[in-house]
Amino acid sequence: MKRISAVLAGALACLAFGTVGTAAAMPTEGIVNTSCTTTSSSAVVGNKVTARVTGQNVDPSQMEFAECKVVKKVLNTVIKRVVESPTVIEGFRITPSITSEAPLTIKYKGLFRGADTATEIRLAFKVTYTAAATVEPETPKINATCTTSSKNVIGNSVKITVAGKNVARSQQKFAECPTVKKVANKMLSLRIEKPKTFEGFRCTPSVLTGGEGTVEPQTVKYSCVFRGADTSTEIRLQFKVTYNTD
Repeated sequence: MKRISAVLAGALACLAFGTVGTAAAMPTEGIVNTSCTTTSSSAVVGNKVTARVTGQNVDPSQMEFAECKVVKKVLNTVIKRVVESPTVIEGFRITPSITSEAPLTIKYKGLFRGADTATEIRLAFKVTYTAAATVEPETPKINATCTTSSKNVIGNSVKITVAGKNVARSQQKFAECPTVKKVANKMLSLRIEKPKTFEGFRCTPSVLTGGEGTVEPQTVKYSCVFRGADTSTEIRLQFKVTYNTD
């Protein structure tokens, strides 16, 4: 009787171990294995680009980054900029690898990792650019405005004027509002009063009113310039703020 009980106990132990092991092996997050396609009539050979999208441990709150709506935004931005150096687009770290110069063919890998989750989403796609897409524009001009907000300034809102000339396609992102706002926000958050370089812009502040030893609000005008290292790109930012006294 004791022998039977021992055998039965052993069998139950094995069953329990097998059950626990199976449960531990089951995936608790999403797995992605799909593809997304975008079209471009003049920039790429064949008029379309398809990306393979794979993911593991994808948290439901970040599943949107594996969906075609976001992936196509990444592809379209890469194609528009003719990306040739690592950059971040829509949360994806894009790494290019040039495989041919004529025609220009680039393999891209994209990686998205969740900041506070185990989410990992990868993109893989190849683009063969047309001659028209790879010609840098000669003398494009940019005249635009961007707006940001800061609790450090009176009125909270700050208007930034953006002016550019000879802006190479590969450096147009420096004239776009996401980068422009980063530059302004850095100056405003620290109430910068001395020249500082940030995001490639050399910013020079000029104190117009107020300052040390006075009680009136301090007004500062910022002039920032970005110059391309290997292009004739020149982008200038200007904005003026009056800091609150809190």
